[in-house]
Amino acid sequence: MAKFEHTDIERYIEIDKDRVPYSFDVDDFNLEVRYNSYNDRFYVILRDEDDNILGEGEEKLVQDFPLFWIYQEDTEGNRNPSYPDFNMVPRSVDGNTYEVGWDNLGDKILLAYEEV
Repeated sequence: MAKFEHTDIERYIEIDKDRVPYSFDVDDFNLEVRYNSYNDRFYVILRDEDDNILGEGEEKLVQDFPLFWIYQEDTEGNRNPSYPDFNMVPRSVDGNTYEVGWDNLGDKILLAYEEV
């Protein structure tokens, strides 16, 4: 499936690991970034403009998997209007495969902002 294949990064959302946990706005949505040092993984909570949590809460960052994609789009490609009209996808800068952990996020992995 093309959505899960590597693509070049044209635009990305800056994640400041030194501030984690923290939240910030992207368009009309709020992202809260969390880190679990036990399993070396980053998670994002997505909120709408009314501060409602979207999805099931924390979404783990996995390379080339769009965050919240299972809620954003149905099997026919129809977008859920409650979710952003863009995809947030952890992508590698060089096309190689990496775990999205502390040592790689912001260096080898960026959170791509992809227009739909």
